[in-house]
Amino acid sequence: MRGLDVSVVIAARSGDQMVSQCLAHLEVQSYPAGRFEVVVCCGDEEAERTRIERLLRGSPVPTRTLGVAGGSWAALANAGVEAAQGRWLLFLDEGLLASPGLVESHVRTQETKGGRCAVIGSVGLHPHVDPATFTPWEVLCEPVAHQPGDARPWHVWRAFNLSVPREALESAGAFDTAEEIASVADLDLAYRLTQQEMPGYYAADAAAYGLRPTTLAHERRRHYNLGYDTHALLKRTAMPQLRSTILGAAPRGTLTRARLELPVWEQLSTTMDPGSATFRQLIRRILHLRAHQGFADAQAGRPRRSFASLPPLPTPDTVLPGASPDTMDAPHE
Repeated sequence: MRGLDVSVVIAARSGDQMVSQCLAHLEVQSYPAGRFEVVVCCGDEEAERTRIERLLRGSPVPTRTLGVAGGSWAALANAGVEAAQGRWLLFLDEGLLASPGLVESHVRTQETKGGRCAVIGSVGLHPHVDPATFTPWEVLCEPVAHQPGDARPWHVWRAFNLSVPREALESAGAFDTAEEIASVADLDLAYRLTQQEMPGYYAADAAAYGLRPTTLAHERRRHYNLGYDTHALLKRTAMPQLRSTILGAAPRGTLTRARLELPVWEQLSTTMDPGSATFRQLIRRILHLRAHQGFADAQAGRPRRSFASLPPLPTPDTVLPGASPDTMDAPHE
């Protein structure tokens, strides 16, 4: 394993169906298979590891599975960091499918920028996804104004499609597993990396595509926790502008009024056409307010809202084959 350029680290928490598709797209990369590896970190249940290991058999890319106790995203990612052999670590969300040039683009950008930086790839909706499908990437998949190679601030270094030098990451202390920053553990690390004067750059052609559907209930909880954890991150970084930087501008009017309106808006969204622009606008408004609600609760010292127990996320009806150049090559810009 020594001498590898890249270790792709995948923290797998949702079972093997999405992982199988994620791995299939990594097997057809334009970058030489012998020069990068894939490290899949999952729970320590034997049955889960066995299912994922079965998926890895016959892969042209060196691939390993690690069982990790605890199960938090940060704990899984740290296990991958410890096991990785590559010069650069590329964190890829299990719900994203890599375009054929993703690994090559990360390496090319790293080399062009001196090899010691963060490279932030693009995230878009998969071409095979029905435009009416509501995915976890709904808010991220907005057209971006910056250009390839532009410097990007640390607060957008999300570990969905991100590469960093392994040695720099180990020196910074890897991911913090504290529950208070669970949903922003990657941003906490990004901040510490910038304290080592590490720059970050955008790579539009390091494209990954979202496929997995989600529900408003899941996204409501996820965005609320993002807001709640951002408050703890603000205290660590002492950057007053962090709230608006990560969550967007504070909503107009009071959050008290928004709390009263949110259930009405959420109920209204169930009656609307998911493919309509009005639905998309309403969903973004709801999630924006939920994130600020989480921040306000943390700021006031209120306990984190638990929300009701949620069923597993739905999975795509169609299992896509390996990456297809005619649908996957175009970068998301």
